[in-house]
Amino acid sequence: VHTTHVDKQSPPSSASSSVSSEENFITDELSKFTAAADHSISFQIMLTIKRTFSLFKRFNVWCLIPFSLYAGLEIGFDSADFPTLIIENSTKFYILGLYGIVSVLASIVIG
Repeated sequence: VHTTHVDKQSPPSSASSSVSSEENFITDELSKFTAAADHSISFQIMLTIKRTFSLFKRFNVWCLIPFSLYAGLEIGFDSADFPTLIIENSTKFYILGLYGIVSVLASIVIG
């Protein structure tokens, strides 16, 4: 007696259908990146640059631009104009050292 085995595919569950487009985007990008792992270093660098600029197609990346501009201006002030306002070099050293330590701790705590 010859029997055949037929695999019945179950319909996608609600958990798999609720996968966001963000997760699909990340999965697709990871699969492309691992597929490109066999290529040369220069190809991988160009691919990384292309994918970095392709992020600007997304709205949430454009929303980060004002924050990036503010952070750049703040760092420019903190490292260029602020130290010239402090007269004593030893005080300048301690204040900027403390500022660096606080910045590192804040970035660890905040993320």
